[in-house]
Amino acid sequence: STVTDLLNDAEALRHEEEIGYSFTRFARTQTIAVGTRARDHRRNPYSLKLWLAYLEFRKAATYRDRRLIHERALKFLPRSYKLWKRYLDESVAALEVQFARRSGALDVERERAT
Repeated sequence: STVTDLLNDAEALRHEEEIGYSFTRFARTQTIAVGTRARDHRRNPYSLKLWLAYLEFRKAATYRDRRLIHERALKFLPRSYKLWKRYLDESVAALEVQFARRSGALDVERERAT
């Protein structure tokens, strides 16, 4: 169990580092559109506009990736209402989808049993 937890923690850390690298690369490409110099942003990642633009850019990503992006953004901007609202809305939507899938699977199993 401890080994599994350590492996999961290491995987989560690696994944978070990939997102951080990806965000920095995105920040460099979006400097004109967002109006922030990438060099300044790497030193000071407190730009709400840049995080929101990155989330929009990654809107096709998996829920897990977007959740990690939200959590990373919230580390830098913990008082941002917009980030919290989006994070919670996406979490609720993902839970509703997961619940619908599970209840649908239960309905199919019940029909098979009868």
